[in-house]
Amino acid sequence: MRRRVITAVAIITVFTLFALELALSLWGLPTYFPTQQPNYNLSVSNWWTCDTAGCHYVYEAVLVACDASQLQGRVCAVNRQGYSDADDFVWDDEFEDKPRVLLIGDSFTWGMNAEVGMSFAERLDAAFPESIVWNAGMPGGGTHQALATFNAYAQVLRPQLTIFGFYVNDFDDNLMPIDSWLNAIDPNGNAVAIRMYEIDHWENVIRYNVNDIEYFRAYWKFPPANELERVLGLTRLGSLLLRLIDTVEAGRPPDARFERREQVTRQYLEELRNAVSQHGSEFLVLLIPGPNDIGGAGMRYQLAREIVSSLEIAHIDPIDRLEAPSDYAPLPDDHWSNEGHQKISALLGDCIKAFIADGAISDCAHVTMPGN
Repeated sequence: MRRRVITAVAIITVFTLFALELALSLWGLPTYFPTQQPNYNLSVSNWWTCDTAGCHYVYEAVLVACDASQLQGRVCAVNRQGYSDADDFVWDDEFEDKPRVLLIGDSFTWGMNAEVGMSFAERLDAAFPESIVWNAGMPGGGTHQALATFNAYAQVLRPQLTIFGFYVNDFDDNLMPIDSWLNAIDPNGNAVAIRMYEIDHWENVIRYNVNDIEYFRAYWKFPPANELERVLGLTRLGSLLLRLIDTVEAGRPPDARFERREQVTRQYLEELRNAVSQHGSEFLVLLIPGPNDIGGAGMRYQLAREIVSSLEIAHIDPIDRLEAPSDYAPLPDDHWSNEGHQKISALLGDCIKAFIADGAISDCAHVTMPGN
């Protein structure tokens, strides 16, 4: 009798699930994962490399790619070390008696979306012709990238002032390997740059291969992480379940699991502070607010403030000087516009003037010094 009941329940359940699946299909509900596979035809480029200096462009390969119109803009004017600077990172004896400033950071420092000549690094270089201002910022880099770059060039360039631009996505970048970006060429000869890693809901770092990235480019989502997710995502009922999970995750408090990112970022900032100090350079952190931070600093920005303060790192906080959206590129971009770069160059210019005047930045406008 019990066996018959179990069998009947199983049949009814299967029939009900089948009927629901059919109804959802007729209704036109799309599956969570597309059933058609994309064409896998990305080829890895040769204009990007990662070494002891972190990741950077390859000068000779960039020239070839720019001639072929695969790359354009600021990247086509990199120096021989692969950075957005008109000067090579080499020492000249005439630098001995000149103030020397090294800028490190990510795409904001690099000058993303600023017209050539209009980034804050270029404005500073033009404003202080009797000084040396090197720009070693690199798109997509975290604090560990900045640390590697500083260690690679500090002995050569001997900066007296080192300015690090910290953006809140460093919390994510620092959890991933330095060489986390794939620079490739699509079938049309266009440059493609996509992150090869993702942080899951449990703070695990997942690495994707080239085929996975091609899938992402086609559908703006990564492929299934396992067989169960694949099976669920190809059915309508399973897709409802996965979308429900996404909804629940989206409703969680921002960065509910953030402890590891904070710890790793704090460690890298401390290492960078110590490395700069060991080379006899003053250290200044430029906190970089996103457009959503203007008018009310978000959790990550507040945390960045707390970390640099607790590590007694001098920092400049420009959040009250910037305006959104005028100082930022149009959404969904979050980089500064030419106007934003102009305001930042003015603030940092005050710091450099103070440094040139007395060898310190304690009197620089809008700088919170250790112990304050």
